[in-house]
Amino acid sequence: MARRRNSRLGLGWLVVLAASASSAAWAGDPDPSAIDPRLHTSVASPTHRLLVYRICSPEHCWSDGHLQWLEDGAPERSVKATKPVEQLGYGIFVRSARWDPAAEPSRFEVQVVPSHGDLPERTLLVIPTGLGRYETRWKDGGDAAGPPSRD
Repeated sequence: MARRRNSRLGLGWLVVLAASASSAAWAGDPDPSAIDPRLHTSVASPTHRLLVYRICSPEHCWSDGHLQWLEDGAPERSVKATKPVEQLGYGIFVRSARWDPAAEPSRFEVQVVPSHGDLPERTLLVIPTGLGRYETRWKDGGDAAGPPSRD
């Protein structure tokens, strides 16, 4: 009788271990070592993600920003589109970024400074407008077609 109970107990543990192993594999555990080490900032909303990479030359560093459109799907999210944010490139350094869902329209607020010189910090608004499209403007007003200026 004791032998039969031990075999049932062993079989029960085997089922529990197999279920645990398969659920961990199914969940697609993230692999942090696969993340690009140049990734400086990642900010996400329920449907968008802003990725900012730090690129460095021997003289200085700058940022390289990309906006992604996300699709929620079981069991994982997927990327529907990725677009570089032209205003977050060479000549700009991103200090921080955040998603502001209370703003109208909802947007990313990105603190930037020029990677050269002593110009002041400004806030760039990155506003997703549709799949693969976005608008930018400076929070304090002005066109965001290029890097910050002294205006």
